[in-house]
Amino acid sequence: MFKLRYLSNVLVGETPDISKDICSFTRLNNKITSVEECKKSIIFTRNIWLRRVIRASSLRGLIRASAEYIVESISRATFNKNAVCSYLNTLHKPTCKIPLEKDNIEMFSKIGWVEIREGKIKYKNYPCLICSFFGTSGLKSLIEITFAKNSLKNFEEVIENVDIKRYLFSHQISDNKRRKLLLEMAKKNSNFIVNVSIRKPLLEKLYVKGESNIYRVGVSLIWLSLLPINAGLIRLGRFKSRGLGYVEIKYTRDTFNKIAGLINTSSFYNVTKRALEIIKSELRARLS
Repeated sequence: MFKLRYLSNVLVGETPDISKDICSFTRLNNKITSVEECKKSIIFTRNIWLRRVIRASSLRGLIRASAEYIVESISRATFNKNAVCSYLNTLHKPTCKIPLEKDNIEMFSKIGWVEIREGKIKYKNYPCLICSFFGTSGLKSLIEITFAKNSLKNFEEVIENVDIKRYLFSHQISDNKRRKLLLEMAKKNSNFIVNVSIRKPLLEKLYVKGESNIYRVGVSLIWLSLLPINAGLIRLGRFKSRGLGYVEIKYTRDTFNKIAGLINTSSFYNVTKRALEIIKSELRARLS
């Protein structure tokens, strides 16, 4: 169990067209003076009942982005190699797919992620560590994130407290475009209880290549991923460069004890060190 808190306003928003329509229809609960403001607006994500919600999938995306950054950084610093498929292209999108496409076999062979011997393919870092745990096309995520409420699994949580601000950016001033952008954001200090679990697959060796089991690698990956998030380096939602999206994800005492037990340490100061050792060992098995 983890505690999620917004340290700044957060906007996980709809597309401009959907924002315009919902804004015009709801008038944001009478928080706007004219529907004209809706013509240029980004509103918070809505569910089918038009209630503002934060979805568990958005949090998984946040943790995944941080995990990608951490694993790639460790790999380049330790092995001087790429380890995350989204870092293989300028679009920063996952390229691992199950099954492996024939057109990509040569590319992954050149970087050592697969080996071809006597017409057979040996999968070393394919799918990559991130896709193995967070999923990709043809492969379901092992990591499940839900909101804890009334002892039930909830994949979304209603946002009650919102803030509406209007922004005029510098490029609009230079272009003589004076219509302000209306943003509907979840307020700073909003709090949620989040559960993170790791699903056990039928064949572990399809997901982990080293000596550590699926839970040790997964817990280490999650623990290290929280560090850039809590430092504000990896943020949630949109307009991050404008100061939005700064969140923290803190563990409870029971959660810490479970994590420490899984990776064989009892000291708070050794958890990060031990998690790094486990991820390095897993990457060594994949990239050697």
